[in-house]
Amino acid sequence: MSIDFVEHDEYMAKTKKGSITIKKLCIENKREIEEAIVLHEKVSITKDNYKKFIGISEYDDFYGFGGKYNPLSYTDIEDLIKNPNAIVLAAFSKTPTYHCCGVVWVKKDDDYFFEKDSFRFKPEYAGVRNLFEKHVTKGDIVVGPDTAHIAPVDFPEIAIALNYAMISYCLSRGITASAYELYKNISCADAEGIHYLDTFDYNAYNAYKIMGYDHVGYMKNKDFSINDEITITTEPQIIAGLDFKVQAQILEKLLEKNEVQFL
Repeated sequence: MSIDFVEHDEYMAKTKKGSITIKKLCIENKREIEEAIVLHEKVSITKDNYKKFIGISEYDDFYGFGGKYNPLSYTDIEDLIKNPNAIVLAAFSKTPTYHCCGVVWVKKDDDYFFEKDSFRFKPEYAGVRNLFEKHVTKGDIVVGPDTAHIAPVDFPEIAIALNYAMISYCLSRGITASAYELYKNISCADAEGIHYLDTFDYNAYNAYKIMGYDHVGYMKNKDFSINDEITITTEPQIIAGLDFKVQAQILEKLLEKNEVQFL
């Protein structure tokens, strides 16, 4: 099925548990942006939940992925929507009440792919650096997709439907590849001292792998600050979509397997 958000403003996906509506977010619909922010707030790391979310008090068992380290404010979502080089899609459900149940976004950012000193590719993916450069030259690669979703509620149906809609829409715009970061926790500094960690968002990692993305390497450590009181040091893992045409086929099979139909 071709999804381009030109002929249609929204697409309906029927799942075993009900139907979801996938829309391209627009500035005019403030309610939908607000719903997307509510979802991000549920999956974001805060001073109240960081110990559980990154595995200090117990191993990270947070049932969700995306958005943890990069929460989106109203202004952030507006900026993405206004950016001609970005796409933001959201899934909405009417059960039990109208709410946002998933968000996914991608953005063209050529500078990101030329941060050569930051990329450390796995030996078997040594050629990806040159591949990224070719894609940047052609203008058909994006950063993303960043998928925010609460699992195990309707998992993996919503995540698969959202990513299929995004990849299909990207292909309609000539975009064929992507790369994004998932974060391995190295340490956390808080009022109690430094906690050394080795935890990872395996919910997201496994979901992306199932959907055809490749774990091609990692980057230099990156710090995230919470209220200037807590610093989380991470090692970003590079997750890449190297061929959207192939991934679209993988996702179509997953949609069929999980009994999800686009109407």
